[in-house]
Amino acid sequence: MKATKPYTYSDFIDIYRSAGSRIRAFDIIPEDLFTLKPDSKSWSAAEICSHITTFNRLYLKSIDRALNGQPAFTNSQDPSFRPGFLYGLYASSLEPPYKVKLKTLRPLYPADEKMNKNSVIEELIETEESILNQIDGFSKQNLDLSHT
Repeated sequence: MKATKPYTYSDFIDIYRSAGSRIRAFDIIPEDLFTLKPDSKSWSAAEICSHITTFNRLYLKSIDRALNGQPAFTNSQDPSFRPGFLYGLYASSLEPPYKVKLKTLRPLYPADEKMNKNSVIEELIETEESILNQIDGFSKQNLDLSHT
């Protein structure tokens, strides 16, 4: 297994800003293509964006619950996060080809209702910006990435 590089707050902020730029590029896709499923077993771009929004909201709630009432661990010496061995093993198991079958939450399927491209994109951008704002706030508080 390869060594993992350390991530700083700046790295995480760059990742989310880049994601926001890629999401904004969806603006040029016509509505009918954005909501079109390539085939009956695939998801449309709208469904994928909606799925990511749903999980972003779950992550934001989890972060809020985890931080509520917990002491803030600050660190001025090493403001980076280096994923450990177990994280690397877990992350690699989630990448195709799948080596391990894991039980997860019940499957989350796309909603059946007609999706509006602009609202799907705006909701996704809103959740991405909320995460970005949290990361920025954690950076300003100098929270220890590895311990937190």
